[in-house]
Order: sequence, then C-alpha cells, then structure tokens
Amino acid sequence: INAEYGEQCYSAMLEISIPSSRKSIQTVTYDIEIRDGNTLTKACHRYSEFEGMHKCLIKQFGDSKVISLPGKKLFGNMNAAYVEERREALEVYLKAICSDPNILLHSEDLWEFLGVVPAEVKVDKFVANVTSNSEDPKSEMADLAELSEDPESWPLLTAKQPLAALVQLCSSNWVKGEDCYAPNITVQEPLCRTMVNLCVEPANRQSLIEAGGFMATLTLLSHINPEEQRVLKGAMHIVSTMARPETVRGILVAGGMKALSSFIAEEAQLPQVSDAVALFCWRASCSHEGRSGLIAAGGLQLLNKMPVSYTHLTLPTKRIV
Repeated sequence: INAEYGEQCYSAMLEISIPSSRKSIQTVTYDIEIRDGNTLTKACHRYSEFEGMHKCLIKQFGDSKVISLPGKKLFGNMNAAYVEERREALEVYLKAICSDPNILLHSEDLWEFLGVVPAEVKVDKFVANVTSNSEDPKSEMADLAELSEDPESWPLLTAKQPLAALVQLCSSNWVKGEDCYAPNITVQEPLCRTMVNLCVEPANRQSLIEAGGFMATLTLLSHINPEEQRVLKGAMHIVSTMARPETVRGILVAGGMKALSSFIAEEAQLPQVSDAVALFCWRASCSHEGRSGLIAAGGLQLLNKMPVSYTHLTLPTKRIV
C-alpha cells in the first residue's frame, strides 16, 4: 500500500480491543472497540458471528493465510473463567487479522464485521474514482473530507497520488457541473473542506502547492457559484493561507505568477477570481518574503493587468511599491 501512494508512507493499522463480554441466559457477546486515528467505533458480536466472518476470510484468502480462530467448547462455555479466556483469545485473533494489510485492506467481510472501512481503503477508492473519471466522486470525497479532520490521517492524504487526485478533481467535470453557475456543490464543498484542513500544516500546504494545488484552487474558484458563500470563503481561505510566509515563495519561485497572469487573462471577468488575486497579493505583501517574491516575479505587472475599477488592488500595490 505504501508503494501505491508514492514516497510518503502511512502504515498505521486499526487499533483493536475486546475490553469486555456480556452474558445472557444462553449466549455471550463480546464488545469490540476499533480506533482508526481519532475515530472510535464499537461493535458487539457473538462467537458464532466470529465463526461466520472467519469462514469468509478463509474462502477469500485461503486457510494458510488466516490465523486460526479460538476453538469451541461443548460443555462449560458459559463458565466465567472460560468466557474471560475466550475474550482474551478472540482479542489476540482479531488483532492478528487486522495487522495483516492484505486482509485488512481487501476484505469487505471484515469491514462489515467491524463496521469500519480503513482510511487507506477510503483514500484508495477516492484515487481510483478520480483517475477513472467514470462515476460521481461525491461519496468518496465526503469520506476524504471526514478523514482530513484528523491530523493523524494527513500523512496518508498528502502522499503523491491522493494530492494528484485532489488537484485533478478541481478542474474535472464533476466540479464544474453543467456550466459555471450550475456546479456540483456536493463535490465542491468536501473538496474545499479537505484542502482547508490540509493547509493548516505548513508542510502539507507546501506539498499541496508542489502538486499544483494553488492553480487548482483558482480553477475551483472559477467554478463556484458566488451564492455558495461557505464554499467560496473556504477557497479564498486556501489562497490566503498559501500566501503565508512559510509557503508563498514556493508559489512565486515555481512560476506561479506567470501561470496566474495567464489565468487572469482568461478568468478576470469573474469577481471571485479577481477577489482571489487581490487576496493573494495582499497576504503575500504582508511579509518581507512575499513582497520581495512578488517584485521578483513581476507582481506589479500582474496587478496592472487587473480591471482598473478593481479598488481592492490598491493596498497590495502600495505595499509592493
């Protein structure tokens, strides 16, 4: 799985425990806790359900690839000491199953049993969907947005392929909708939220910029309906955050101003694009790194290409001068 996602690795598996068991008159159920990053999920199963899941794993992976399930006992299986012994054995079994990447990442029977789909699987599905461009990725994008709320998932999301898929999605037909003012808000909103969350960390922000995330954000902005204020503000926040001192030179040195100038020539008639350019220049001009970078990259020439009536450009122009 690490090879699929490029240079960065994310090998954390699910944390599994069976902290307790409960007895009724004829049955014993085992309480399972599954932690995936900061997310805690609980499940409850009888031994017979463990057995059913185990048979499915053997059918899919083969008997030699699956650890043995703790055995049955015909008599005395309701004895308190035996129930505790079995609880411990089932916990060892389940931890072993979930520590095997081949099983954890490919067994839908296991996911159904646990009530959890591993983060790696969600990201893999997102990348595959965006790459194939065959189905509306709103469900996968919603999963990714939820993952981005957890900083422990950031190394997985900022690997090479997921970032490339995020950037690709920004200019896809799934984001554009039928035309500029009939966008797919069910994709735009979680896409924007994911990028906002990732931009909190400067290292993530730099990785996103290197993957083409700055221009991708501007492209996304050009397809957002101005009436969707929440999404619009989110995209503006991404642009503003990327212009902070830690990462602004990464945009300017890599030819971002030239690309921005070309983009403005095509999209300047859209108010949200003009707003984004003004916001980027203003934020960049707030730091020495940004001002010197803007000057070296031809920032004044860019500002001069903007509509004369656009008064928001006054402050960054004065700062650069």
